[in-house]
Amino acid sequence: MNEIIALNNYTQFHCKCGDCRNTCCKLWHITLSEDEYFKTESLDCSDSLKEIINRSFSLIPSHLASQSKYAEINLKYDGYCPLINNLGYCSLQCECGVTSLPSICNNFPRSKRQIFDTSEIALSCACEKVLELAFVNNKLELFNTQEPSSYFSLQLSSLPEDQLYIKKTCLNFMQNAEPFSKIFMDIKNYLESISSKINIKNETWDNEEIVFLNNMFQELFNRDLYFADIKPFFISKSYSEMLSLEESLFNKYPQCKQYIKNILTTHMFYTNFPFCDNDVDYKNSLIGLMTTYHIVSYLFINYFDDKDLNKLIDVLTFAFRTIEHTSFYHNCHVLYNKYLLNQ
Repeated sequence: MNEIIALNNYTQFHCKCGDCRNTCCKLWHITLSEDEYFKTESLDCSDSLKEIINRSFSLIPSHLASQSKYAEINLKYDGYCPLINNLGYCSLQCECGVTSLPSICNNFPRSKRQIFDTSEIALSCACEKVLELAFVNNKLELFNTQEPSSYFSLQLSSLPEDQLYIKKTCLNFMQNAEPFSKIFMDIKNYLESISSKINIKNETWDNEEIVFLNNMFQELFNRDLYFADIKPFFISKSYSEMLSLEESLFNKYPQCKQYIKNILTTHMFYTNFPFCDNDVDYKNSLIGLMTTYHIVSYLFINYFDDKDLNKLIDVLTFAFRTIEHTSFYHNCHVLYNKYLLNQ
């Protein structure tokens, strides 16, 4: 067993299996490495399972394939993986055990990484159960836990040796400061103060630029970010109206502030904030985080019900499939620059 760093919601996580409304096996293209594909095809299993396996996978065209993405699962007409049985369980796991699963199925929503001598494990908000935990914990903090010695190697040679301290400081701002405008200002000022240490371009912001960014988001939502159920709601409201609605939500349900903080803290640790992507510097990481905050906030305004959280969790789950599993942060700063040019 190895000691690793995680948020304190990790020990409470368990897969909901057949009870999950938004299973990760639905509407997602699940890929297998070359080794995993041939291992699955050669499993010693029943004839009925072998028949399902034989029609469940297709090879990725050679010009798009790689050793790590060699084949993909052929989703059924309803968007589900063909290996899911009528009870919502994976037929592969039920018959052959967890070791038979492709790594993406075995690990999601966990992200295991080794950065220098630090082992970490984070959880994705694209999982329904992870989001449910955000409505249970009063405060999320990093702590040390135990896990078997199996990690992905995350090669981030450009990170500073004290990257864990930098990440932890940003997480502490999210959990301890308020209102949210102060949280983002504190994170922004802190990242500016250490920019020379994290080996990135020292772009400075005027404090007024935070206000400008906030106003920009309304335009981005209307023009570029389409969440079908809530787009009419965005279009019909001005940014000042949205802020007023948010204030009303927090006044009526003050616990929503902590819920949103927990969601964003989980998201920040999962994305390795502020080291989110190779081509996204600290300023653009903060643009992406603030955009994520506004999406989450607006979904709370539109869907929060203190007696039934299911609808809110459902839309958040699918929102985070875009936010955490596409080039969302990169696209945010592209849209930000596009917006600047149009002013």
